[in-house]
Amino acid sequence: MNYKDINSERQFKDTTGKSKSEFASLLSDYENTYLEEYGQTYESYILENVTEEPKFKTLAEALFFVLFQLKNDMIWGSLGAVFAMAVSTAHDNFDFFSKLLEQTLEKKKVMPKRSFSSVEEFETHVSEAEELIFDGTENLTERPQGYENQKDKYSGKKKTHTDISLLLSDKQTKIYYVSNYYSGSNVDMGILKQEFQPGMGWFKNHKVLFDLGFIGVGKKYDFKELIIGEKKPRSSKNNPNPELTKEQKERNTSISKERIFVEHAIGKMKKYRILKNRCRLKSQELKNRILGICAGLWNYHLLITT
Repeated sequence: MNYKDINSERQFKDTTGKSKSEFASLLSDYENTYLEEYGQTYESYILENVTEEPKFKTLAEALFFVLFQLKNDMIWGSLGAVFAMAVSTAHDNFDFFSKLLEQTLEKKKVMPKRSFSSVEEFETHVSEAEELIFDGTENLTERPQGYENQKDKYSGKKKTHTDISLLLSDKQTKIYYVSNYYSGSNVDMGILKQEFQPGMGWFKNHKVLFDLGFIGVGKKYDFKELIIGEKKPRSSKNNPNPELTKEQKERNTSISKERIFVEHAIGKMKKYRILKNRCRLKSQELKNRILGICAGLWNYHLLITT
């Protein structure tokens, strides 16, 4: 498959998630990363070292290949058929060239952080944000073998097997942080406590918004300002049908409108179907790399368009 044969802007976006102009910008950065890493252009390497017909004659073809797979989520055999290569070659090429894309996004400083070693590192990283919005995002995964593995992966919220990660954004939908995947049996608040150890002052200088999946967060962390909704009380003998007051419902609606930007950020990240479809990948390392890349690609779009 030759990306140059795609004349329609719509088709190009459908196959890569990028416009032709954004692809060209990303390609320039991609080529620069290869040059910095290997001391020569990709084309020079092919000319000097490869005797057989290469699967990708240019880095443009390699970048298109990676974006195509992120956007369309084919099994390796189908991907290989589309690009005229063996199953194992399709996998190995995606592994190598997706790492190069990850390095490119890191050099452009658009890759989200995956963890923080200190509060100071966190403060520096989110210094541009006026307010922060946390949310969890789940990705469907195949049902694993073995009862214990199935139990570990099962999400009570989604009623199926998933991987879950924690994401931090702002009202500009920039993704500052996305955790590595946890098994679906974990919950948002539990992941937050593992990723941001309570008692260290992570959020004392920030206004932070949460949804009801983080009930109790105010007891574990200090905030400059905490915004979280009201949860309906549990039923009891004295109150068998509890309801929120009109004021509480209105406040929840107002908070939802403020938090919607993190949902937009997750949606933009998940325009790559490899995050939206039920994941068939076995390698946790590759799954986490893909998660970070898709978030980084959205941040890259923000960088060059705003």
